[in-house]
Formats: sequence, structure tokens, C-alpha cells
Amino acid sequence: MSVEVSKVSPKYKDLTGLEAQDLLDAMAYNLNLYNKAVASGVASEKADTEALVKLTAEYQKQVADYEAQKAAVDKVNADKKAAYEKALEDYMNGTNHTTSMTAQTQTDASSGQYQTFMNATVDQKKVSLRWNTT
Repeated sequence: MSVEVSKVSPKYKDLTGLEAQDLLDAMAYNLNLYNKAVASGVASEKADTEALVKLTAEYQKQVADYEAQKAAVDKVNADKKAAYEKALEDYMNGTNHTTSMTAQTQTDASSGQYQTFMNATVDQKKVSLRWNTT
């Protein structure tokens, strides 16, 4: 929005030295200019007021749109934060994830006797060890 301030004054006739009808004519002319200036000023003020009302309404609409968008973003962010905090709590408490391990071992005596093989599986619910001896 731009604002322009200006002072405009009508070009009144100089009344110095005028008499009789010339003075009356000049005064009528000046009065006519004055009335036009007042009407123009009132019209300008009315137009400025209408423009201000429109700009204010547009501004308020944009603020409302911004607030609505911000509320939506805030809700999404709050939901994501809550989900993150829940996932973190589950992780820290050892729930909602699976840990597992698999191992294999093999021994062999130099004489070739007592060869053993072991398979191990570990997860959160059970530990399984299996040995095979040959």
C-alpha cells in the first residue's frame, strides 16, 4: 500500500482593489472553487476510506489463512512429535523392536575326535543352542 499526501489549494482570484460587480463576480468564482475543493476532498476521503476498508478486509483474510495453515502445521508437528516420543519410549523400554543373533562354532581336536558344531539363535523371546557332535 502506498500513501501519497499532498496539499492542493484552488487558484483563487485576488480580491485586492476589486469593487462592486467585479468583487461579487470574483467572490462567486472563489466560492465556486472552494465548494469544488471541498467536494473533491470529501470524495477523495470517501475513496480512501473505501480503499482502507478493502485493504483491511484483505489483510484480515490473509491473517486468518495464515493462522489456519499454522494450526494445521502445528497439529502435524505435534502428531509427529508424539509418535516419535512413543517410539523412543518403546525402544528405551525394550518393546516394539526385535533383537536377534545367530552364531555358529566348530571345534576339531587334532586327532580328529570330538568334532562339535554349535548353532545358536537368540532373540527377545528365546535362546536356542544346538550342538552336533561327530
